Amino acid sequence: MSNLSTDMRLHSLDIESVDFTDPVEIRGFVSHLCHLADDAGVSAPDFMPTRESSEIRSLAGKVVNKLDKQLPQMTVAEAFNTLSAYDFAHRLAYRTPADRKFINKIALRAFDAMIHGDKTVDEYEMYRHIRRCVAQHDKDYFDKPLKWTCISLEYWYKEASRAYEHSALTDYDIINRVNILLESDLYAYEGHNQHQFKHHLVEQHRHYLDKYVATDRKTHSAAERFRDASGRHILL
Repeated sequence: MSNLSTDMRLHSLDIESVDFTDPVEIRGFVSHLCHLADDAGVSAPDFMPTRESSEIRSLAGKVVNKLDKQLPQMTVAEAFNTLSAYDFAHRLAYRTPADRKFINKIALRAFDAMIHGDKTVDEYEMYRHIRRCVAQHDKDYFDKPLKWTCISLEYWYKEASRAYEHSALTDYDIINRVNILLESDLYAYEGHNQHQFKHHLVEQHRHYLDKYVATDRKTHSAAERFRDASGRHILL
C-alpha cells in the first residue's frame, strides 16, 4: 500500500462513530488500525516515524483512553471480549503491552462468572486465553484456571473419542472443541499415536470442510479456524 492510500484510509476512520459498548465494533476498529500500522511499516526494523504513523498511534491512544473508562462499566463477557483489542491498541499507542494486572482482573472476573454459570462468557475463548497466559508463566492462572483447562481438555478428548454424531451440541461447540484438540498436545492421552488421532478427528468432521455454510458469524469464524488447523492433519 502507498502512503497516500494509507493516509486516505486513515482519514476515513471516525472514532466518534464507534459504539464503545459493542466489543465487535471495538475489535473491528482496532483491527483496521493495526492493518494501517502494518501498511505504514510500523513494525519494520528500520521504521522511521511519519505523520501517518503518528496519527495512527494517536487514534490508538484515544481508543485506550475510552476503554479505560468503558471496560469497568461493561458486563463481564463484554469486557473480556474487548481485552484483546484493548491490548493491541495499547501496544500500538504506547509500544508496550497493557497493564497485566488490569487485564487479569477483568479476565479472572469473567472466568469466575463462567464457572458459576454465566453462559455469556465464551468458554473456548476463555480456554485459549488461560492457555496463552500459562504459557507465558503468568502465575495468576496457575490455580483454578489451569485446573479448569486440564479438566476441560480431558473431557473434550473423551467426548471426541465417542464421536459427536448423535450429540445435542451445536456446530459452534463441536467445531471449537475439535479445534482445541487439534491445537493441543495430546501425548498424555494418545502417546505417539496423537497424530493419527488428529487425522481421524479431521476425517470425522470433514463435512465442516466440504461446502459447509455456517448460520452465524461466530460459527463461520470457528469453521475457518478448523480449515486452517486441519490442513496438516489431513495427510499423514
